[in-house]
Amino acid sequence: MSQPNISVLVDYAHEPESMKQLLTTIASWRTRGLYDCIIHIVSCDGAGRDNWKKEIMGKISYDIADYSVVTLDNYDASDNPIEILAMLCKQLPPEQKDIKYQVTASRKKAFDLAIKKAIDLQKNYGRLTPDPLKILIVSTGVGSENGLTQPGGIMEWNESKEWEKSFQELMRIK
Repeated sequence: MSQPNISVLVDYAHEPESMKQLLTTIASWRTRGLYDCIIHIVSCDGAGRDNWKKEIMGKISYDIADYSVVTLDNYDASDNPIEILAMLCKQLPPEQKDIKYQVTASRKKAFDLAIKKAIDLQKNYGRLTPDPLKILIVSTGVGSENGLTQPGGIMEWNESKEWEKSFQELMRIK
């Protein structure tokens, strides 16, 4: 999926090491001129699973990506979404919120925020140089799963199709 100079990469990386390797590899593409900016959608399962990794994953995203959108993926009625988001943001400086990262419980809204940020970055960058800013949005944690566990049950979800819908909706509004 892509729009002019905005591309999306969907990956399943849901462990700290795999996410770090993915983001580090993508960051190295900058030196080859493939991308100028990385926006990362970072999330983590709820259901009391692997709480130890949540703050690590939030910090990895913050440290490597140029901009992060912290959100949720799979969680059930026993989970507190606010707590999951707080764990993901535990090592992030609060004064950088809305500057280097944003937080939303809605994965769909996270996609919209990432696309809007990419469009804003391109507009601002365009004032400085005639060369277009090449942005890669990296979406991790869900990959090719066919659904998301939510408090009301499993919600049908196709990460790639949801990105396409978000682009279509936002490009129509733009």
